[in-house]
Amino acid sequence: MSRLVRSFCLLLTLCQLAIAQGGLVPLEGKLLSDEKVVVLKERFKESRAQILGLTCKMRQAVSSPSRDEPVVAEADVFYLAPDDLLIDYEDEAFVLMQRTRFTQLEPGDDEVETKPLDPDHPTMETMLRELFTGRIDELQGSYDERIEQLPDGYRVVLELKPGEDPHMPAAILVEMEADSLDVRSVALRFPRGFGMSFDFFDYDKTAVPEATFFETFLARYE
Repeated sequence: MSRLVRSFCLLLTLCQLAIAQGGLVPLEGKLLSDEKVVVLKERFKESRAQILGLTCKMRQAVSSPSRDEPVVAEADVFYLAPDDLLIDYEDEAFVLMQRTRFTQLEPGDDEVETKPLDPDHPTMETMLRELFTGRIDELQGSYDERIEQLPDGYRVVLELKPGEDPHMPAAILVEMEADSLDVRSVALRFPRGFGMSFDFFDYDKTAVPEATFFETFLARYE
């Protein structure tokens, strides 16, 4: 577990590596028309705007060329609109975003690290938060986008355009539920065979964290 979470925290900073270009495997699904894409994006933003907060579970997998199978871990997720997000890895490590402040604890470390988040330079951490806020389309960089309708949801595929900033992810794939538009999975492609995926499940939108919850959480590590 500790090695996995350390790998996760490391991979979240690997955006500075050169991204290998390449397409995704062709996906099954019915391609949405431009008109339907506009409607879906508006629905997504409206549905996110109605969320005061939530909790859910997250399953994360990290793959690399040196491993035959991905390394998997689970975490509890706590979100308070509009800008507070905590990912708690079974009390061994955590990632916490509060507006423009980023705090994390890596396994084995004695001290919590806090640093500012630069709104002009989005990171992989903030991308996960924007899945809950509805601002996912504000990602830095230029991507070719296609959205497909699945039998039980939608799939968004983003591929970095040639010549764009190679520090950005080469490919991002997001799947959403049909009715609620809750994000159920995110997959990212990194260079040289590295990959990450996140599955979200057991959503509870009635379990809204209190405003003091995150500071109380941090107090455990003071």
